[in-house]
Amino acid sequence: MSGTLVVGSGVLEELGTQFGRAASGLRDLDVASPLGGVEVAVPGSATSLAAATVALRLGAATQVLGDRADALVDAARGTAASYAAGDARTQARMVAR
Repeated sequence: MSGTLVVGSGVLEELGTQFGRAASGLRDLDVASPLGGVEVAVPGSATSLAAATVALRLGAATQVLGDRADALVDAARGTAASYAAGDARTQARMVAR
């Protein structure tokens, strides 16, 4: 079964904007600070080490999610630009005839 997906370039631009906001929001999250108190409260313990490890991994995961959201921004905007360029070429050919 085949079909056609019709998406307006404005919708793709808005999608890019929304993903850009999400990426920015992810980078602004402070996921490590809440665990910092645990490290200080029980220094040198397994719990302290675990809290530090979790904080590091949460920070890395949040960064990766932000990077992936940025990749979606680029894809959405690039697709919108490609559609717009194709539409402009088609319009120019139709006007020329």
